[in-house]
Amino acid sequence: DAAKLAQEQSNHLYLSALLKHLTQSKGEVIRDAIVVQVMDNAFDVLVPEFALEKRIHLDQLPLERFYWNEETDVLKLYWGTQAFKTADDEQADGQASRRQSLSPNQPLSLQDAAQLDFKPRAGGFHAMDHPDDATNAYDDERGLFDDDSDYDDEDDRSTPHSSDVKGADDSSDELAHNLSKIKTFGHVQVLISAEMNVSPPVIKVVPLNPFAKST
Repeated sequence: DAAKLAQEQSNHLYLSALLKHLTQSKGEVIRDAIVVQVMDNAFDVLVPEFALEKRIHLDQLPLERFYWNEETDVLKLYWGTQAFKTADDEQADGQASRRQSLSPNQPLSLQDAAQLDFKPRAGGFHAMDHPDDATNAYDDERGLFDDDSDYDDEDDRSTPHSSDVKGADDSSDELAHNLSKIKTFGHVQVLISAEMNVSPPVIKVVPLNPFAKST
């Protein structure tokens, strides 16, 4: 076990250094990622080029709202116009969600899910300015597909029923603005970076907003 752990740590350090070098020499590292698992407020991706697996938490993305269809295992993401979500946005969302009372007929908003259902792993997240702060450090990468779930109580799920949520009807998708769908084995473009000023280095992966307005 010790030898395996040492090998994994070595691979992590090498990949972090490689990503840092690529960013400095060629600019942002943007790659195609494959969706390998979809959940009600997160999804897992694999970047084959780097054999890198990461969990993307929806509350860290610049979304207006989202909807998860449990029957089809599809996430519908309704994007805003920001390229990335800033730390100030996340703080404001947290304050708004605490003040908001939910109605059973309301669409599930990002703030609602963050308040009711999102449970970070032990150890928390690093407080950084980049929106992909929700990706975890080395230990969480190794435990990405552990059997234990972030959602322990079935009654506490904030997943809406299709009859309760606007967006459940696929017939309205053509009229929706800034909508993208996340499904297993689908593809997304991601930005990959390495934070080298912490130990161990943190590799961060964030999906690109296909509807972001250029500045």
